[in-house]
Amino acid sequence: MICAVLLSSDIEDLQEQILKIDDENINLVEIRLDGFLEINLLDLKSFLSTLSIPYIISLRSEWYNTRIEPPNQGRQAILKDIIASIRAPYIELEYPMDVPLIKLLGEETVPILSMNDYDGMAKIAFDAISNLYDSTNRIIFKILATPNTIGDLKQIWRWAKKLNKRNIKHIIIGMGKLGKVSRYKSRELANFWTYGKLDNDTGEPFQPGMVTVENLRDAFSDESWHLGSLQGVDDSNKELVFGNYIKHAKLNGVFTHLNITSSPELDQMLLWVKDGLLDGVYIDHPWQGSVITRLDIKDASVHHTSVCNTVVLTEPGLKGYNTYVEALDRVLSKYYSEINRAYIVGSDFLVRSALTVLRHKADAIIIRENNLAICDKLKAEFPMIETAKEAYYEEYDLIINCTIPERGFENVLPVSSKVLKRAKLILDPLSKPSKQSPLIKYGFKNNISTLDGWKFYLHSLSISFKLWTGKNVNFKQIPALNKIEENIDMNTVFCCNSIL
Repeated sequence: MICAVLLSSDIEDLQEQILKIDDENINLVEIRLDGFLEINLLDLKSFLSTLSIPYIISLRSEWYNTRIEPPNQGRQAILKDIIASIRAPYIELEYPMDVPLIKLLGEETVPILSMNDYDGMAKIAFDAISNLYDSTNRIIFKILATPNTIGDLKQIWRWAKKLNKRNIKHIIIGMGKLGKVSRYKSRELANFWTYGKLDNDTGEPFQPGMVTVENLRDAFSDESWHLGSLQGVDDSNKELVFGNYIKHAKLNGVFTHLNITSSPELDQMLLWVKDGLLDGVYIDHPWQGSVITRLDIKDASVHHTSVCNTVVLTEPGLKGYNTYVEALDRVLSKYYSEINRAYIVGSDFLVRSALTVLRHKADAIIIRENNLAICDKLKAEFPMIETAKEAYYEEYDLIINCTIPERGFENVLPVSSKVLKRAKLILDPLSKPSKQSPLIKYGFKNNISTLDGWKFYLHSLSISFKLWTGKNVNFKQIPALNKIEENIDMNTVFCCNSIL
């Protein structure tokens, strides 16, 4: 079930929000009174009598721990008056301060006893639930906690399993970015219901991670796709890109981020993927190398590059792909007939992908890298390449930049104009339409064809999306992606990792 949360400052605002509820997937509403500047019980009772949907009355004692307090005073006195005068279907009370109020409730009102920790998990008095349940089995227990690690997230699943074994009605929600997956997986947690906001402009801003009713509806569909990324860097734009892909493909589904901070956490998440927690995962930095030893099957793109950014659950187990390879092939394909000599700058993981694509397409591939150990390693794996010091060529058809400039050198060309002057194509994955790199600017100025990282990025993600869902997406037909591009830092998207 889905409960829409209504947080208002007065009755008039509540009435406006109620008018927005036209979704048959909303089963009940929570009337949050803690935002009211003044509570008039007669007006409240009159408003509640007009509702045709079950409702919960709640009056929080705090917002986001004690840093921001709700505007109302005398909370417990207000709750007693509400209990005495309004026979609500449900009322939310807080543990431990409101436990004595349970005995004041009539049989027609079901208490929801809430345990909240806005900073972590330590304040949750989980062991107290059994005793309270034994004393009165009419309580629905609600746990709001903030997982900060994958271990914390695992604890949320343990709590749900224990309560489910005893048939104790419960609602367990993880707050924050990491906890968002628990909202989408409410059914797997056997929650009695979960909470969503009507839209992105309503709801309490101090409860991080709350999603919209529409997101929950998509997540709870029987044919819903639950996708996510395991990451060590914050690249929230993937959620926007994949969200648009899901809509464009006319699928129901959600995409969420899970921050991984250690190898044991990576192991745990991959076990959950095998158990069906997610239908597919994007592997972000810095785990694109570490994940390979944990795969059951490796695609050729992983074998050639030692990079894995996409994991798919198959019948034999987890299969890994490096979609950068196919993405590079797509953006370069129409230029292959013109490429005889390629000049690649840098040593990060993109170099391997470029070499994999070009090794049978170009007659000569030159790598410019000052680290001799890296050069030797690359030459051992790709014997056809030469280093810039060894090569005698002065003309190149393709220039690929795989380096992030050092601070203070952002506007300096990473390749000499002597190398660039006869190029037919420049590819710089760290450039984008709204903020061109010096290389791309040079190309425009000198009538050289250019490719930035934006289309390459979208190609890479669309390939991942097809591997998971089987659906092709044409990102050129999604105008919303143009707005996302302006906020993306390509240096973050393609973090340069050493290949050693």
